[in-house]
Amino acid sequence: MIVTPLLVGLIALFQQALEGAAIGALFGALFGGAIAGGGEAITCFQKYGESNQACLEDAAESAAEGALEGAVGGAVTGGAFAFAGPILQPIFAMIDDFFRSIFSALDDVAKWAAGAVDDAFTGIRKVADDIIGGIRGFFNRMRNFHNARNFNSMANAPEGTRYVYLMEDSANGMHKIGMTKRTPPKRLKEVANEAKSKLDYTCIIQTDKNSQLEGKLRRMYSDQKVSHPTPNYDSTEWFLLSAAQVAAACSH
Repeated sequence: MIVTPLLVGLIALFQQALEGAAIGALFGALFGGAIAGGGEAITCFQKYGESNQACLEDAAESAAEGALEGAVGGAVTGGAFAFAGPILQPIFAMIDDFFRSIFSALDDVAKWAAGAVDDAFTGIRKVADDIIGGIRGFFNRMRNFHNARNFNSMANAPEGTRYVYLMEDSANGMHKIGMTKRTPPKRLKEVANEAKSKLDYTCIIQTDKNSQLEGKLRRMYSDQKVSHPTPNYDSTEWFLLSAAQVAAACSH
């Protein structure tokens, strides 16, 4: 039961070896004969300057010897490879798997490195954007605070100039977030009369996108929304903001 499959396997190997030897002998004879015979003919022609009977005989003899040597070498080589191929195949497969695993690991490392570099540049860009945003916000805030301190100088602003403002009630620290096309002095007087309080501008932002900015600020601080204490004054635009929230709102 064990010997028979073993013999069958050996016979198959020898059969492959014989086939490989035959093919190797054929190609070895062809190449060996052509190279040897051709080489002898070229040498003879270079020596005498022409091909004569002696040259042809020498070339034929060399071709025969080359064919014989090529056939023997080809048979040995072809038979050896044909016989050893099935035996060496698992080894070659193991080597192939080994190098595949190495290349796969190197590919993973390369992808990780590329991702790490990309993350690093993303982080650098974010830091740079934060720094630039902070600088821009600082200068915006200084300009808007300056507008608030000098709002009377804006009394003669061109018709249709738009503003978003933060207005503080000094009695309770509440801030009104609003927008207007009126001049800042006129709008301050209107709101003060409605709220029956002394009001001052905290900051004034001149912008063509007044409705978008006003809506954004009110959404940002919706949790800080409060009702103004003045009776019969139903404005819903008042907020109780911290100093940091005021600074952030005025940085636009």
